Amino acid sequence: MLDVRIQGADDGNVSRVTKRGELIVGSLDYSEPYYRELPQKDFIYNIVPAVVNQQFVITGIIVSSAKNVSADTVVDIFQSRTENGAIEFPLFTFTILKNTTIPISGLRVITKTTRWINVSADDRTINITILGYYVSA
Repeated sequence: MLDVRIQGADDGNVSRVTKRGELIVGSLDYSEPYYRELPQKDFIYNIVPAVVNQQFVITGIIVSSAKNVSADTVVDIFQSRTENGAIEFPLFTFTILKNTTIPISGLRVITKTTRWINVSADDRTINITILGYYVSA
């Protein structure tokens, strides 16, 4: 058997092989769900808390709307230095129709260090889940 090691030159991270023989070159962390209901329009809600010296990797988003929202509700997801703070660093802006669910998967979007992830919508009765995990900055 040939003993081979794949290691990053900058950070020393080592790729691994699972017990089933799969080479792991991506993230090993599982995504955690962060859920928030938005009962008021034009109000800033915190979803993912800031952790000192950590960045958050967004791997997925699930947004749903009730049947009583307007036909084209705008949802903003953004980073902020403060909890429930103003839009400092936009991440996503999209429109959702009434009584709709939008699943977005396969993302690898990383935030700046020690940032809150907040959301607002211009209508009420929006539900949002952000999936992801923290990494050291």
